[in-house]
Amino acid sequence: MFSRNGIVFCYLSLFAFLIANNAHAAKALVRLSDGSTLVFYHAEEGGGGLLELSDLIRNAADATEYSVEEFHLASTQEGLKSLQLLNSGEFTTVDRLAVAAYGKYGASICNLLRPNAGRHSGTPQMRTLSNQTRRLLIDRAEPASFLKQVITDQSGQTLTRFERVFLLDTEDSRWIHMALMAPDEFTSVVKDIDAVIAKAPALDKPYLYRATLVPKGLFSSGGTIRPGSYVGEFGFMSTSSDIRSILFRYTPAGGGAAYINKSIDAANQKEIVYTIKTNSRTKALNISGRKFVKSIDRLPDGRLDIIPDNLMSSDSERLLPRESRFRVKAISEPVDVRLRGGGTHQRRSVVLEHIPDDETIDADILDIYSGDRMNPAEFSRVRSSGACGP
Repeated sequence: MFSRNGIVFCYLSLFAFLIANNAHAAKALVRLSDGSTLVFYHAEEGGGGLLELSDLIRNAADATEYSVEEFHLASTQEGLKSLQLLNSGEFTTVDRLAVAAYGKYGASICNLLRPNAGRHSGTPQMRTLSNQTRRLLIDRAEPASFLKQVITDQSGQTLTRFERVFLLDTEDSRWIHMALMAPDEFTSVVKDIDAVIAKAPALDKPYLYRATLVPKGLFSSGGTIRPGSYVGEFGFMSTSSDIRSILFRYTPAGGGAAYINKSIDAANQKEIVYTIKTNSRTKALNISGRKFVKSIDRLPDGRLDIIPDNLMSSDSERLLPRESRFRVKAISEPVDVRLRGGGTHQRRSVVLEHIPDDETIDADILDIYSGDRMNPAEFSRVRSSGACGP
């Protein structure tokens, strides 16, 4: 998967520059495709592990985003694979509705799973719904499945209700309509999404990718989050199996930047591109084909017909479970990335290792977006396996 050009240089660099930076990280160099060198810090890896990290850092730093045409082609191909998977007998209409729910309102769903509604903390209804929902999940409440009710109730009123909550296209509808849901309804939607991800087949690629903006200084050799740290996310995590697709759709430099990343506050933010090393127990569902829904219609026999839309922008998306936890394996120094509209911004490459749900972490787990210490007791899904940290 990765180029071995300059392998001799890599070996020499790793031995010549493998020096302790602090109690948590050692330093190494890797040569990039343009001939420059990039410093990265790691959690005292050696031998083959260090070579793998070098390859992953190089791969992320050298990657370029797709053109529009390449992105549309790759997205369509992955979307068709996703449709084939989700339309198979392994998945039910409830599963497909759960994916549609996440595809439409994933950002709001994830923020409502974070303490005080995450980014929506300034909206009282969202904050109240978030805290009530989290309490229900932590207390292991078992509300009836909202999506299952949508299917079994043959009345048109229920279908209208589903469309109002998840499919209405009005300005700021994500906030308004998610806030209208009762906590038990929202909790059941979360559990339906949990259930569909649990059915995900084995991954066909060993690495996943994600790009995001974080506060400046959060990730570094001596920052709040450093090599060897454990990080987690209370919400679900959208990733991609294709780094070039991620760079096109989710970074400020990309041609199809998502609305949350169309600009960057260079004085206070840095971009992070994560490479996530998975394992045999990692669950990550390809939701590309059901991420966008054109309509949901009731057939004469009562079944729901979910019509997909816009496969060209589906982005090879793989959805990781909520409360995923990771160990930080390596963090690169920032590099300048040219923006399409002129100017540059800075990007770090970070390698994460996905931790299996049943593995106990005897260390602090930090919020991947803020660096705040997370309360292990609030890992409602992972806690049930006994792996809830210190």
